Amino acid sequence: MTKIFIQILFKDLHRLAKDQGDFMIHFKKIKCSIGLVCMMLMLMSCNSNQRIVITEPCYVHPISSYAELSNFTENKWEPLSSQESTVDLTSVSDGILLVNNSTHEVVYSKNMNKKMFPASMTKVMTALIAIEQGHLSDMVKISKNATKINGSQCDLKENDQLSLEQLLYGLLVHSGNDNAIAIAQYISGSEKEFIKLMNVKARQLGAYDTHFINPHGLHDELHYTTPYDMYLIFKEALKYQTIRTMIHTKAYTAHYYDEDKDLISTTWENTNQFFHLDGSLEGMWGGKTGFTTPAGYNLVLLTFDRSEEYISVVMKAPTLQTLYNETQLLFEEVLDTSA
Repeated sequence: MTKIFIQILFKDLHRLAKDQGDFMIHFKKIKCSIGLVCMMLMLMSCNSNQRIVITEPCYVHPISSYAELSNFTENKWEPLSSQESTVDLTSVSDGILLVNNSTHEVVYSKNMNKKMFPASMTKVMTALIAIEQGHLSDMVKISKNATKINGSQCDLKENDQLSLEQLLYGLLVHSGNDNAIAIAQYISGSEKEFIKLMNVKARQLGAYDTHFINPHGLHDELHYTTPYDMYLIFKEALKYQTIRTMIHTKAYTAHYYDEDKDLISTTWENTNQFFHLDGSLEGMWGGKTGFTTPAGYNLVLLTFDRSEEYISVVMKAPTLQTLYNETQLLFEEVLDTSA
């Protein structure tokens, strides 16, 4: 009985910390509570001649994941300065998050922890794992299965041979679902095994409200994330200069060989419309789009403002125009007012 109780206590510690909010603020309370409980159990054990055995390690996610939420208030904007803000950002997108990636402060949020469908923003995680576990110069032969996928494609053909680097450009620039499958099969041998890596990585990053079913983001009720989790994943991906370079690319031309050894040259345009719109968002670096009918229109974005980095996440916008309008408003209304 004692052994089981301690197993449950330590197994659920990270969930307790998460529920409490800022882990740093509550850590002493948690530690004190655990100490008292353990003392009681030791006394119980002595009386019953039982040994207390901890068979599972105490797992607590790195404190930074919780400390980053110290300025967060759900559905309200807390300005970075101490001045009161009168900004009221009226939005129709279901989830919005703006974070100063230089200071790790939440600038604005709406439904930050609500589970939603990420659509092709999923490919940020696919790219992250590929960068960490693959070699950019490796050649990948495209399978028949990869060419059968629906949705956004780079129009790869069976037995085409591309480098992993080329596949990643097609993945992040043109949002190729065929590229996602080819990458998954190259890294893990199958989509199923690759998805395991995706979910493990999500947990490592503290993205506890995220679950992946595929490497591309086509709709599945069990394939979901939150604006905050998407921020965590994108922030990790930005640690790699290769990914930063790729998301900043307006168009990419790939040269590769098909099954008959004929040279194929094709240009993939970036799905991020900020690259193509007149009067685009100032300081916009790049990001990843996503759309399915259930997911709506989505965009995670890196933008520079006054020499600081900002990550914005807008999810489930009802229209494409709304997506880009509300992303722009985040910077024009919120940041300009907080300056």
